[in-house]
Amino acid sequence: MKVMGYSKMAEPLAIRAVELYAHSDGLNSKATMSALWNLGQVYIDNGKPAKAEQVFRTIAAYNAKRPRDGTVMPYQVLRAWSKTLRTLGRTRDADKVEAQLESTSSKNQVKRKP
Repeated sequence: MKVMGYSKMAEPLAIRAVELYAHSDGLNSKATMSALWNLGQVYIDNGKPAKAEQVFRTIAAYNAKRPRDGTVMPYQVLRAWSKTLRTLGRTRDADKVEAQLESTSSKNQVKRKP
């Protein structure tokens, strides 16, 4: 629905998807976090950055506790979280998230031999 431009209609469905995944797979499952990601995107589209910020913060905390292969789009989540914080006027918090993003990406870059 979101892709077709119906973000307002997509919000209750995205919330329901999170509820269903949380019930079937648990609150701290990768499937639930992926559903939360979709909900966060819908919140952004619907002009609800404060709700989106809470969602992105939750996913980032989940990712911080997981090995790399168990995470949910770690770079995209940090970027979306930072952008949302800036929208909310929380520049210092956004700077901290961006520093975390830079640290994470520099640790994972493979150095190439000349």
